[in-house]
Amino acid sequence: IAARKSQTPLVFVVGDVSSHQQGWPQDIDHRALFAAAGVPLVEIGDVDRAFSDTVQAVRTAIHNRTPIGINMPVDFQELDWVPWNDDTSTTIEGRSLDFTGNVEAAANALAGAKRPVIIAGRGAVEAGCEAQLMELGNRIGALYATTLKGKGLFQDHPFALGICGGLGTNLAMTLTGQADAVLIVGAGMNDFTTVRQTLLRPDAQVVRCDINSEVSTANVGHEHVLTGNAAGSVAALLDRLTALGGESTGFRTPERAEELRTFRPESEIVFVHESDLIDPRELVIMLNDVLPAQRNVVTDAGRFFGDPCSYMAIPDANGFVDGISFGSIGLGLGLS
Repeated sequence: IAARKSQTPLVFVVGDVSSHQQGWPQDIDHRALFAAAGVPLVEIGDVDRAFSDTVQAVRTAIHNRTPIGINMPVDFQELDWVPWNDDTSTTIEGRSLDFTGNVEAAANALAGAKRPVIIAGRGAVEAGCEAQLMELGNRIGALYATTLKGKGLFQDHPFALGICGGLGTNLAMTLTGQADAVLIVGAGMNDFTTVRQTLLRPDAQVVRCDINSEVSTANVGHEHVLTGNAAGSVAALLDRLTALGGESTGFRTPERAEELRTFRPESEIVFVHESDLIDPRELVIMLNDVLPAQRNVVTDAGRFFGDPCSYMAIPDANGFVDGISFGSIGLGLGLS
């Protein structure tokens, strides 16, 4: 369930009881379990199709960004089979850079902005379009923010706000809320990111790049959706903005640069001081200062999970893993 909620490609091989063990204590309905979790299940029951069915399961997991189960009864596991006895190719094709949508209208919405913000999520990280987003942001004068799952993508950039939304700083929320144009790339924009759909101005121009054609940003009046690979759509936006010519200062005033340069998250916090206790936020900020800069940060769910998300830096977006997709305490242990 955690993998489905986080859209993680995962092939989960499970053993099932043999046909003569139905009704035994170990016999449970795997089909019902996987269906209840919203995860497809492949039944392996033919030695001549075992290889091709497995390859197809891997392809489904990758292309649909989903977990998938492979169910294999124990008696079937003991049968003789000839590996690669069919013509199934093991080649896994990469994602297409194709997309659909009105690039010209989307680029025009960004080009005319006075206070643009770019919000990137995990989709932007996996598409590898950080450099393109940097260049695009430089052209329109944008500030950079991320969702929780994009944490670290713009690490150390002078105009980066860090995480926006419920786990972000008040400064990040305030500046994002002032944006008159927002480019959202590979980000779910759920209730936590948008603080129950109050993060963005209702009159903000929104350009959204997402593989899901049905996405929409709640409580905004103008939205341009480019559906497909994030790298492809961002590259097309950048090409169009380059063709329009000129660069804008946008949100990047000298005053804004100085504000971001001198900002410290602890300036917004009133720490709780009690005898023999320490405020967990203060502890995390102290750890952030003393631990090596080259680090991986893994979070679990629970009362204090938001503190390292908010106050611990990472070297890049691949240095952060969260275990809260299912909201169950303990999943972080398996990720660390």
